[in-house]
Amino acid sequence: MHHVAGRSNILAEKFAADVVGIVVDVYHVWWDAMLEREVARARGRVRALHVCDWLVPTPDMLMGRGMMGDGCIDIAYIRSLVDDAGYTGASRWRSSIKASGTSRAMKPCSA
Repeated sequence: MHHVAGRSNILAEKFAADVVGIVVDVYHVWWDAMLEREVARARGRVRALHVCDWLVPTPDMLMGRGMMGDGCIDIAYIRSLVDDAGYTGASRWRSSIKASGTSRAMKPCSA
């Protein structure tokens, strides 16, 4: 989903659901006050769920993704929203680590 979940739906709804889908990335939407409504609105369009955690303190706004359980995101709750919206696929782990002044993105894997 876009950094604000509603914007993803606005864009996606311009096309047929079998043509344009939505990826829910918990790192970008966990804080969205309208998340429940917008994930439900995306029913039939959710194509993937990217999971990681928001570390506190955050080492880097973009490259500071943490391992699930190391931060403050309620991943199980967001997964339940996505499941309720009809998604039946796997969660994909997304992690980015910034160390020693360089960035290294980990390859996603199915979970």
